[in-house]
Amino acid sequence: MSGGQRVKAKFDLVNDGPFSNAPAEGVLVRLGTMGEIARVRRHTEANLPIYLVEFGKKNWSSAASKEKSA
Repeated sequence: MSGGQRVKAKFDLVNDGPFSNAPAEGVLVRLGTMGEIARVRRHTEANLPIYLVEFGKKNWSSAASKEKSA
């Protein structure tokens, strides 16, 4: 796979802490969401590819407000 290739999320991606502007344990990307490979790197010790996938931008603060008011 190369940069720019379209991919689909195979499961929900949940915020386990690194995104402070997103709700804790909130879903960042839903199953089936289309994204695009932005970069491919390699973990040298494990000899495995690491893919940086962009799924678009979202305003997490407004999404958190909507969830609280619902």
